[in-house]
Amino acid sequence: MSISSSVYIEGMRRLNLNTPILIGKDATFRVHYWGGVQDHIDTPIHQHSIFEICYVLDGVGIYSELGIEYPLLKHTLFISRPNIKHQISNGQSLFLIFVSFELFEEESSAAAIELFRQMAATTKIIISDAADTTTIRIWEALLLQTQENQKLFQDSIQALSIALLTSFTNVFIEQSDKAGLRKKRNMNNSSEASINHAILYIQDNLASRFLTQAAVADYLHISGRQLARIFQNNLGQTFKEYVRNERIRKAALMLSTTRNTIKQISEETGFDNVHYFTTVFSEVMGVSPGKFVDTT
Repeated sequence: MSISSSVYIEGMRRLNLNTPILIGKDATFRVHYWGGVQDHIDTPIHQHSIFEICYVLDGVGIYSELGIEYPLLKHTLFISRPNIKHQISNGQSLFLIFVSFELFEEESSAAAIELFRQMAATTKIIISDAADTTTIRIWEALLLQTQENQKLFQDSIQALSIALLTSFTNVFIEQSDKAGLRKKRNMNNSSEASINHAILYIQDNLASRFLTQAAVADYLHISGRQLARIFQNNLGQTFKEYVRNERIRKAALMLSTTRNTIKQISEETGFDNVHYFTTVFSEVMGVSPGKFVDTT
């Protein structure tokens, strides 16, 4: 796929104009920055608390971390992990695109949390000749999508952005680690079936103020204690925490994509009143609903 340099630069700029919160089925992300830089300058040694994934479109350079130097060539994909000191140096006509992001663990499934924690500990830093990987194909499709003018623009951008960020785990996690994850998942098939049914029931009834652990347990024909154990083992959360987080996730999506009032959204996500909704939303998201709207 041939894409002009202007599309890369302009596409990354336009992505910054969209909501920084990406809410998927299993993973919720905050994107701090989408970037595209021609003639990238050398950087000092530094670190950050989030992931940064870079792709070399052209030029050469050196990426260093933990005393190891990695050559940067055209079509190299590389990762800067959280809290690891690193540096880009010796850049010559270095053209990079990159994305800086973090996983909201409180809003993500146990499986997603485990994957991104493994990616944070990976030793697979550089992917050479990444042009034909699914990850880069998704990234290119995302950038091309920013140039389109369509009715469901926001939905397509959100979906492709989430697909891109989750695809990074496929390229940066070693195959042996993935095999271990699959084995662990196979041992939990029975409880996963129950949790999937529970999640579907919860999604269909988020607006109800009577969405309780007892009601869901009755629906699944299991005890409340069994349901609590299934949530803890599969999601690392209590039932109450999961319902709260899902309500806030839905509220954040509605705040970003609709013109509904905060009162309407609080009612449609099952909160007793606006004050309680505002309190819980602020605790989970770190900002009030009003301020969240201002940033999206």
